Amino acid sequence: MNEGAFAEEEEENKKNGTSPAQQQQQQQQIARRFLISSYDVTGVSNDLIALAKSVMTIKPNYSYTANEVQEQVTLINQLGVFKKIEPQVTETRDGMVIDFQLESHPEIRSIVVSGCDYLPNTVLTNAFKGQMNKVLNMHKFHSGMRKIRDWYNVNAIPSNIVGADVDTDTGVVELRISEPKIGNVNVRFLDAAGNPQKKGTTKPSIIARYLSNVKPGKVYSIKGVQDDLRAVYANCPVEDVSSQPIPRNAAAGVQQQQQQQAEGENLVSRDTTAKVQDSMIMDFTVNIVEKSPGGFSAGGGMSAKGLTEGNFGGLLANVNYVQRNLFGKCQKLNLGLEVVPKSNSKKGIDADIKLSLSDPWIEGDKRRTARTFNLNTAAISASQIYGASQFQDDNDEGAEDRLSSAFNVDANSTRMNVNNNIGDIGSSTINDNKVGDNNNSVGEKTGGFSKTISQLSGGKSRDDTVAKEDSTRNDENNAAPSNNKKDSSNEVRVRKLISSIDYSRPLANGWNGTFIASWCRSSLWDGQRNSILHDAYGAPLTFSGSGCDVAATSQLRVVYSAPDGDTQLMLSAEQALPLRPDWLNFTRLFARAQRTFQFPIFSSSKGREQNLGSMMSTDRETDEIKRGAFASTPIKLTLASKGGNVIGDLPPHEAFPIGGTNSVRGYNEGAVGTARKFVVGSAELVVPTGIEHISASLFFDCGSDLNSGSSILGDPAGTRGKPGSGFGYGAGFQLASPFGPLRLEYAKNDHGITRAHFGIGRSF
Repeated sequence: MNEGAFAEEEEENKKNGTSPAQQQQQQQQIARRFLISSYDVTGVSNDLIALAKSVMTIKPNYSYTANEVQEQVTLINQLGVFKKIEPQVTETRDGMVIDFQLESHPEIRSIVVSGCDYLPNTVLTNAFKGQMNKVLNMHKFHSGMRKIRDWYNVNAIPSNIVGADVDTDTGVVELRISEPKIGNVNVRFLDAAGNPQKKGTTKPSIIARYLSNVKPGKVYSIKGVQDDLRAVYANCPVEDVSSQPIPRNAAAGVQQQQQQQAEGENLVSRDTTAKVQDSMIMDFTVNIVEKSPGGFSAGGGMSAKGLTEGNFGGLLANVNYVQRNLFGKCQKLNLGLEVVPKSNSKKGIDADIKLSLSDPWIEGDKRRTARTFNLNTAAISASQIYGASQFQDDNDEGAEDRLSSAFNVDANSTRMNVNNNIGDIGSSTINDNKVGDNNNSVGEKTGGFSKTISQLSGGKSRDDTVAKEDSTRNDENNAAPSNNKKDSSNEVRVRKLISSIDYSRPLANGWNGTFIASWCRSSLWDGQRNSILHDAYGAPLTFSGSGCDVAATSQLRVVYSAPDGDTQLMLSAEQALPLRPDWLNFTRLFARAQRTFQFPIFSSSKGREQNLGSMMSTDRETDEIKRGAFASTPIKLTLASKGGNVIGDLPPHEAFPIGGTNSVRGYNEGAVGTARKFVVGSAELVVPTGIEHISASLFFDCGSDLNSGSSILGDPAGTRGKPGSGFGYGAGFQLASPFGPLRLEYAKNDHGITRAHFGIGRSF
């Protein structure tokens, strides 16, 4: 030992008032061993005595040091049932006799919790299960309190266990818990720069009705606040919404309220409850940044098809008016008008209108019922049903000619067939190589098609049917033949006039129900907006046989979405009501299920993790609901399936198409089949690439029409050589965006044909 260390030791001994000689004597005394002739445990019941002795390690007639005797006290104390342990030592001629005098905790008769309203009794019972009518065990009791703290943490309630008192006479344990309560609730409108505004477009009372968890007297739950803010963001025209909890003293509540009112806040809920003992009161301010209420917009242009054909049929113009906050009640009005000139052979214009009025919460309704009125007309392509099969690709010129031949039959030969073959219907043969190879007869399989033309025409040849139904249009086409191989007259479009009203409301936690009543009139057009009754193979396009199908339907839809969004289920039943003899009568059933399994990994952005970790809880609330906020991307495995069935009247244009970006990838839209009943399954694995917001995916899709394609009027899938079932697999990339994932995928189907798919999200 050096001189400096020796000097420090001497100085320390002087402070303690002991000399080195005295310290040496104390150490020798501690290390001295004593003979213990016997020991005993007293002061408690025999069961507790046996419990204490079971952990002790000393034995009679053995020598022990003072430290080893003190270890026995520690071992007994670790049992948790004794509040007092005093070893009494008596010296005899045979050695030392030690009497361990114990005092146990009282028996627990009941547990009373004060200061909390949100804690369920079941949580309290499970936390202290097995401890009633037994001696209080502090270890088990503290374990029960940890379970209570864990429950508060899971439910994001910043509570605090103040303390616990035990009445030794009655055995009653009082557990004091402090839960933060919500006081006054205010709504404050901010501009885009964050400056307060005296008044907003939305009525504060409309916003307040979405704050089901942020109400005076309720417990402050971070999760509940987030749910309310999401509800405001989803149903009100707001750009951003955030909350600001402010602790206050109940005695200063009035003064603080006056100060807040002076700053432009709108008081929507007043705290009328008395001060809660041992509870903190939080005044809440909900900050709202509103969107623009809406306005007019207009546009126009020409479709790619119009540019190709070189006429004005591709011109279009539209005007829209949007009001996102009608009457300050968050009701949305959307009115649109699109005008398209008719084809060269006709004068005038075609106009499509779209009118919708939605109310996210009907005023006065306590069950949060939403209502939407719709009235719109639209012409949509039926290429999923009537388009060429994928196996008739762009290199198969014969397939394209076969599709165009139905409307380009020579007028003179057609009339001759009609006049000369009346007595021999069904015996005609088609010798044009455009229809089939080796001059196949009508009764044979031609061009790879599974149904012959004569079968679809009810025994009549295709030329006979076309000549009878549409000879005038054929004359016009022959007089002015198109320069394009793909004649627009071959295209089939469905023009629909739809009016509907739907009601939706939450049913239970995660469940939502919707009832829809609608009326729809569907008429069939060709690419030149002429009304047509048959497709290129003479098959009828409408179930009624006239130019349109009419259906009045009622639909009930139930949707479940788990809180974490990883599980989704949708069930739908639709019934068409034949209010008139010529209206459709069918029942449509549909189901879809999806489950996502997440495997968390470290975020590709370390800086974002650090920022999120340093955020206050209120900042995280705002960050999670802001548009464009991106969370760390885990590995995801998504399994999904859907299926449906139609019983009754089924026009081809109302059948289920299988294949495409949102169905079986690797196939064109509707190229797998057209079904009355179907099932489709999908599995997709999404893996982060290490580049922020970009993920890679592997997928496998399969689908089948369950052999129902031939039951559809005209068998549109069979005539076009669609297989009816198939699968596809491939890989792709996804770019996260505020509008949904941008997807670029490359797939290959079971026939070896490849296809690229691009889209925003995936409506499987």
